[in-house]
Amino acid sequence: MTDILLQIGVSKLIISLGLAGVAWSIQRWRNQPFLSHPLWFLVLATLVLPSVVTVPVVDLPWIDASGFLATDAAVLDSGRMALQDGGTLEAALMAFLAENGRQGLILLWLLGSAIVLLWSLVRVRRFNALLRTASSQAPQEFQELASDISRKLGLATTPTILTTNAQLSPMVWWIGGKVRVVVPAVLLADADPQEVRWILAHELAHIRRRDHMVRWIEWVACVSFWWNPVAWWTRRNLRANEELCCDELVLNGFSPNPRSYANAILTVLDVLSTPPTLRPPAFASEADSGGRLDLIERRLKLIISGDSRARAPRSVRNTLRLAVLAVLPLGLVHCGSDDGTGSLDPDLTVVEAPTSDLEAVSKPYLTRIDEKVAAGKISAQDAARMRATIQGMNRRVRAGIESGEFTLEDVKPRMEGTFKGVFKPSGEGSAEGAEVASDLLRARLAAEGRRLKAAVDAGKMTDEEAVAEYKQFEQRMRRRMGGSEGR
Repeated sequence: MTDILLQIGVSKLIISLGLAGVAWSIQRWRNQPFLSHPLWFLVLATLVLPSVVTVPVVDLPWIDASGFLATDAAVLDSGRMALQDGGTLEAALMAFLAENGRQGLILLWLLGSAIVLLWSLVRVRRFNALLRTASSQAPQEFQELASDISRKLGLATTPTILTTNAQLSPMVWWIGGKVRVVVPAVLLADADPQEVRWILAHELAHIRRRDHMVRWIEWVACVSFWWNPVAWWTRRNLRANEELCCDELVLNGFSPNPRSYANAILTVLDVLSTPPTLRPPAFASEADSGGRLDLIERRLKLIISGDSRARAPRSVRNTLRLAVLAVLPLGLVHCGSDDGTGSLDPDLTVVEAPTSDLEAVSKPYLTRIDEKVAAGKISAQDAARMRATIQGMNRRVRAGIESGEFTLEDVKPRMEGTFKGVFKPSGEGSAEGAEVASDLLRARLAAEGRRLKAAVDAGKMTDEEAVAEYKQFEQRMRRRMGGSEGR
């Protein structure tokens, strides 16, 4: 389960980064919110979709058979012994992370999500309580104005309009039940009636577009993937494009004077310039663009220039929707370890690691270590070093067997030689262990050579390509197996 969650997390990060890059490029290239908004929404949608399909990927040289970072057993052992030998806390911490890194990452992920979830719910509860105590239904004239605007926007029902004494931005608020539009009372009192009309129209445009529902998708994505900066960056850009889309909807639906509409935005900013201004929680769709001056400037330029009125042909919008639907299933996919079914060479057969046989080879030596500790013949530190050597060898052999590069019988004599060597005085068993590692390296290189030769004979690659790939494989294997020499 730990490996699957990590695979899902990494896959979601890669997919969201790629999609966000496309959305950002389109936004910079065209500067058309009707194009950018669906693409930013797609990023969040792929994050919240459950990953139920596993796509095998080839094994990476820095990943061991268990799916996590490959780490030399001796390094782990030296780190484990660091505190007992008077070493640094950093070495011991690195050893702990190397051995328990996957579980630690998952624990950190879940703990962070729990904190973000709890904090966001506390803020929602407090804000909703504030609205209940500091808000009231707007006067009848504003309700009637909202009804008229709602009809023109095609809304089936008119949302409740609330006025509040709290210093906050006009917004749409929905946590279930009825959708409410909240407007500060000072704005209704001081603003020009025409400006109030455009402010209400903008907020109702959010409801017409169902942006209040998108807030929940944002929330789930940011709680679940709080560690993914792409989620927060996407949230920021999605909201920015929502504001531009609502401007477009109001300008095309009501044909206001551009300067009058722009003045309504400036009036909101002027009212909110008096501190303290409350920052509403995640479920609010605000009218002031979150106070972002760059976006406000962009909005005003588009409004005054008339570019906000530009609408894409229906065919372009439909094509974009189909493209989004076609890409959306990426959110159901995550990449997992290659189990052999995705091998590039169909003639290769992956041998399942005989875990029980491996354990049978190493178990007598592990039992012998326990007996020596119980008899007081070796220290706990020496026992930990011995176990680390045996377990490290088991991991390397298991990886080679699973990849089909050799069988257990091929390396069993060398394994036993290494295991016997751990009981010798320090230094005597090192040469024997190095020889085993060299044998493993030679076996892997030989298997890769056979695979590449078969590919050349079948016409799948040229001799030059095979030589280059072999050299790259050899470099990876030498790094992975500690730089063992020899062929």
